[in-house]
Amino acid sequence: MILTNDQGEIFAANKSACRLLKKTEKEITKKGRAGVVDTTDSRLINILEEREKRGWFNHVFG
Repeated sequence: MILTNDQGEIFAANKSACRLLKKTEKEITKKGRAGVVDTTDSRLINILEEREKRGWFNHVFG
């Protein structure tokens, strides 16, 4: 789980997110969205729109 805001700042990342991204929580929070997400990925717009409507977005990898 990664806790963010609308502007792409990251406030916290749990151990699972850190393992998945192979980064420490400090690295993840320092880099923000652009450091952990491909901002050119066309799916990002839909994800952000869903988060705006629902207040959260959940994606299960696998």
